[in-house]
Amino acid sequence: MPEVTDYYDYNNLKIEHKRTKVFDNAVMEFREALRGFREEYINSPNLKKPTEIIIFTDAFSYSATSGFIKGFQNTGS
Repeated sequence: MPEVTDYYDYNNLKIEHKRTKVFDNAVMEFREALRGFREEYINSPNLKKPTEIIIFTDAFSYSATSGFIKGFQNTGS
């Protein structure tokens, strides 16, 4: 890849900017597979709405979490 240099004139200052090389550590096959998974996910009819939230709790967070969940249920926000 040839080196690319950009030249700018800012308030009569001549600025020369040499672009750095782009490094992508993902293998091309992995990127293609990831792109395919994203397209499949976007076209899926089972997407959740941004307002659908799942809150997981356990037995040790019952008092604070119950108030938190009750607030979600009552106000819907």
